[in-house]
Amino acid sequence: MHTKNSCVSATTKDKNPGELAAQSVARWRQIDLALTPIIGRRGILAIYKKALNITRNDFPWLAVVSEGDAAFDNFVSLQSVLAQQTSAAVMAANLALHRSFNKLLGSLIGESLSERLLQSIDACFHREETHLHEADLLSQREYA
Repeated sequence: MHTKNSCVSATTKDKNPGELAAQSVARWRQIDLALTPIIGRRGILAIYKKALNITRNDFPWLAVVSEGDAAFDNFVSLQSVLAQQTSAAVMAANLALHRSFNKLLGSLIGESLSERLLQSIDACFHREETHLHEADLLSQREYA
């Protein structure tokens, strides 16, 4: 599956780990909103937990993420753990977690449908990011 991870882009290189962690949480919330009507909250929870367990093999510091985070309600533990890492580690762990989730989702509902659903989430997430970035630029603009 070749879905793009919206949290790993050229613009993320300049962001601090806290910003990257917040972006990751925002994306998980988008995934929850988009997929709950299709596979249900329990389905998302099961896939997320499994993806987290798989990702912990390469990023052992993810082991401290609490099981409560898997409810998609707050992700306080995930955000906290990610924010304590370097930007490169946040990007790598986040990419690995999303890849594991995407692969598991694809095996459940089919790769084609999974890819289309996740691409729609990415498109929505990118529009929001672009809109926020443009608003930031406008607020920094000096008028003569």
